[in-house]
Amino acid sequence: RYFDKALTYLPNNSVASRSIAKGSVIQYNYVKQKAIIEKNQNVDIVFLGKGVQIALKGKALKEGAKGEVIPVRSDKYNKTYSAKVETNSKVTVRI
Repeated sequence: RYFDKALTYLPNNSVASRSIAKGSVIQYNYVKQKAIIEKNQNVDIVFLGKGVQIALKGKALKEGAKGEVIPVRSDKYNKTYSAKVETNSKVTVRI
């Protein structure tokens, strides 16, 4: 019954996304990747395009793990963008 959903190992930087009872089978949807950017954290927003790279300072509006897309707001233009988390202080927006 758990064959497709059960984890055989825990990925690095993973945390429980719900309570897990002692002795129970840990399923794939019971864990998530640990966030490296916290809500309201200052971040560098890097806009990437063909031969163009623009960097702005901004703030994360949600927490996010590496590779996740989160909303961020630029300090200079007070505009919200969807950005991909790259490092613990850098997010990227494709233009």
